[in-house]
Amino acid sequence: MTAALRPDIPDRRSARRTAYRSSTLPNLSPPEPRRSLSDHGFDREPQARPVPRVTALPQPRPVPAWLKLLIRVQQGSTVMTLLLMGTVLAIYGWTVLTQQRWGYEYRRWGALQKHEQQLMATNEVLKNQMAQQAEMPKAGLVAPSPSNMIFLAPAALRPPVPPDIEASTPALLPNRPLGY
Repeated sequence: MTAALRPDIPDRRSARRTAYRSSTLPNLSPPEPRRSLSDHGFDREPQARPVPRVTALPQPRPVPAWLKLLIRVQQGSTVMTLLLMGTVLAIYGWTVLTQQRWGYEYRRWGALQKHEQQLMATNEVLKNQMAQQAEMPKAGLVAPSPSNMIFLAPAALRPPVPPDIEASTPALLPNRPLGY
């Protein structure tokens, strides 16, 4: 490409072709003498240079429709493959994470069941100890009977709260979290 634009540089490919065509020996001509800066025109006034001959590039052949179709199919299948790979990796990661969480929660559930069994056993032991202590004469407990029961009188009824005061009082919030 640069050989066509600069006429002072010989085209190496054409020189090689002619050397091989003419004989099997390379051209043994003496090398060109080196040029000084003045030969290149740096110390002289600019001269009119010859206009390089520009050759037109050959026109590309039109691409057949079947080849365009195959290229589009390849591009589409590449995009689909990448999307499917991403989906498969996401599903795989989700299943692994779900299995890990399930295993953790299962172990936690087993520990809670064991703890519940221990609490139930402790509760039964405490009930048994209290029953044994109640049966001892030193405890001072008396068997229940209607003669030793205490009856309380009901409290007096309170007046109803007016609606304007009821609306201005804040609602009692539960002491547990509402959600996570």
